[in-house]
Amino acid sequence: MPRFQWGWFLFSLKGRVRLFDYWVRFNLPFVAISIALAVAEQQGVNVAMVGTIFAVLTLWPAFAVTAKRAHDRDHSIWWMIAMYVGGIGCASLGIYMGGGLGIVVALVGLGMFAWLSIELNFVSGTLGENDYGPDPWDALEEHLPDAQFSGTGAADTTAAAGNQELVK
Repeated sequence: MPRFQWGWFLFSLKGRVRLFDYWVRFNLPFVAISIALAVAEQQGVNVAMVGTIFAVLTLWPAFAVTAKRAHDRDHSIWWMIAMYVGGIGCASLGIYMGGGLGIVVALVGLGMFAWLSIELNFVSGTLGENDYGPDPWDALEEHLPDAQFSGTGAADTTAAAGNQELVK
């Protein structure tokens, strides 16, 4: 099995990232480090400098990995930015406006942010090649035992389809 390409994963905007890799290789370690910093701060350790360095060093990797995750869902980086900025902007504007219309605007913003979060964090990528590259599952599939697949290099559309949904 080929080695995982960390440089591409953390710094490139090209390609697609499977849901599994997004969670296991990026989100979970990111959350674990954030929790460790928060616990250390609660224990009286001054982690302001470490936390700031961590935030700065992970800003681009977070953007790059999330962009590739959007690509796996067949969305552009601009869609991701529009949903994120638009969601936060509408929610903030709605809170600032107040009243009935403000509540509606805030709910639209929260809805946009929720849609973005669900798409990127919980929905499997598009099957097969899309505008952003080949299906990352296909590259992985070539290195799995033949018993799980038809042996043609492509996923068996019946038996392996269930496995694809579980792994993505």
